[in-house]
Order: sequence, then C-alpha cells, then structure tokens
Amino acid sequence: MSYKNRAENAIGQGTTTNSKHWNSHVKGVYPTHIEGSTGCYLIDTNKKRYIDFICGLGTNILGYGHPLVEAEVEKYRYQGKSPSLPHILEVEVAEKLKQCFPWVQRWKFLKTGSEACSAAVRMARAYKGKDLILSEGYHGWHDGFVSLTPPAKGIPKHDYYQKIEERYFFQEQVGTIIEPV
Repeated sequence: MSYKNRAENAIGQGTTTNSKHWNSHVKGVYPTHIEGSTGCYLIDTNKKRYIDFICGLGTNILGYGHPLVEAEVEKYRYQGKSPSLPHILEVEVAEKLKQCFPWVQRWKFLKTGSEACSAAVRMARAYKGKDLILSEGYHGWHDGFVSLTPPAKGIPKHDYYQKIEERYFFQEQVGTIIEPV
C-alpha cells in the first residue's frame, strides 16, 4: 500500500497540514511523501532527490541540516526545550536583532507561524480600527485563514478574511497578508 493510501487511512484529511496536502501542489512535480531531506533537497522513498522550492513551507531558508545551524542547536541540546520561564537567550537574541534592525522597537517571539500571523493581524486591526484582511497563501491553522484554504470543512465563513481579488482593492481593508515564498 502506498504512503498516500496509508496516510488517508491513518491521518485526518491524509496529512498533518493543508499546505502539505498533495492536492496543494502540481501533480507529478513532487512525491506525495518523502523519507528525508538534506541541504536544498527532499528525498523520496526511492531515493530520488527533488529541489525543495517550497522551502519547508517557508521555514527552511538555509536548507535542511545546515552545518552552522546544527552546530548552534547542538550547543543547547541538553539545556531543555521550551522552558516554563523566560530564557536569557530570548533577551540576547532580541538585542542582537535590534542591532540588525534598529527601526524595530521590540521583538515578540511566538511558538508557531499560526500565532505569528494571528498576532500580526491583531496588531494591524488594533492600529487601524478596522477588520477586513486580504489574504493569499497559507498562514496557519486558525479559522480565519483556514476558511480560505480548501477543503475548509467545519470552518464558519469569515467576512473579515477575504482572498485577494481585484474587487477588494477599493475597500477599506486593514492590511494584506501573503506568503513571501
């Protein structure tokens, strides 16, 4: 039995996130499943390599297993993951980012891309005092974003999230959120 068939029998909607679903990609360009990744490549179950233009859904700009990233992660391997209290590295990284981007007053670190997208939308709405967000691409698992991504079953229709279409550019929207990939 293929991994696609096995996934359809074992995982809701066949995949852990809509953006990884085989219907989200051009059929035949990528396999439905991989067994590994290295550098800029995805490796299927037949050991065939594919260039990952999807970039791990935007998170892997340095590729998979980059030696410098792996070395930094290894330094902190035995210090615990996701501690209950703020870690000194949070402060040090924020200070370093402020040096690189001096126009940014403060940094906020979140656990997921879904949280980051939702936070950006909330900040834009608070600043503008309006609700409408134009959206294109994948922005996480929250109802407003998923309502725009097939199959979107079980999600109520949100009038304050709309897919980008020409007719909306003349409305008073808060902002536009797109995938930078």
